[in-house]
Amino acid sequence: MTITHRIQQTIQFVVHGFGLALKHPILFIYPLIFLSIPAIIAISRYFNIPHMHKPEYAYNLIAHFNAQSLLSILLITAFSIALTFVAASVSIHAFALLTHRPITVAKTFKKLTIHAPHLILWGIITTTLVYSGLIILQVLHLQLHEFSWSTRALKVLHFCTDELWEFITFFMLQIHALEECGLLESLKRSFLLASRLITQVIAIKVGYTLTSYFVLRKTLVPLMSMLERTYNLPDDYTNLLVGNIASILLMFFFTIYIVFTTKLYYEHVKELGKIPHHHA
Repeated sequence: MTITHRIQQTIQFVVHGFGLALKHPILFIYPLIFLSIPAIIAISRYFNIPHMHKPEYAYNLIAHFNAQSLLSILLITAFSIALTFVAASVSIHAFALLTHRPITVAKTFKKLTIHAPHLILWGIITTTLVYSGLIILQVLHLQLHEFSWSTRALKVLHFCTDELWEFITFFMLQIHALEECGLLESLKRSFLLASRLITQVIAIKVGYTLTSYFVLRKTLVPLMSMLERTYNLPDDYTNLLVGNIASILLMFFFTIYIVFTTKLYYEHVKELGKIPHHHA
């Protein structure tokens, strides 16, 4: 396969993925249901969740444990579970659309109720593993802070472990929700499938990261700063406005990301002739 052919395939994949999401805006109802914008803003402002994936934040929750820490941990876990349900519901609905099978929000929720215990468990496991890793990184930082190389090395380690985990679990929820495999089997098969489709997986991840970064950091934030200077808006009002718009955009990008992941999964099982027939 020539490079030109690969580029053409990639363009077709992106166009069809965006087309599927935009043609069926019902897909965006799931993040609205599970991740209401007011809840995200309230949690983000009160518990400083923009920093929740930093090692020092995770470490301080345990090192200075109190009622506030417990509440923060519970909310972060709930947020992780909600993301799990969003990804699973969008996957189920998008896969039905790709296979031209009748699907409704009610059918999707019926399917989710079957998997709800496992999805909740997976959200808890994800939070536990991620925060355990963050705490270990912070402990290493405290032990090695006197070495000039330690900060940069731990940042690289943090990035690598985070990307490795996302790579291993890339197809996790699609396989679990659509093929009705157990969590461990889904994790194993997700890693094998991601390894087989590594080029496409990396392309989706890079595209998602760059698009989100460009829109949120390079466009939205400067625009809000300009509005604040032009109209003399109070800082609290500007932060609230930025937070709401950012939440809407993040939900949009996350839904598109799951649609792309599901489409890649669909194309693989279609090529193998192993399309699940009991997912809806």
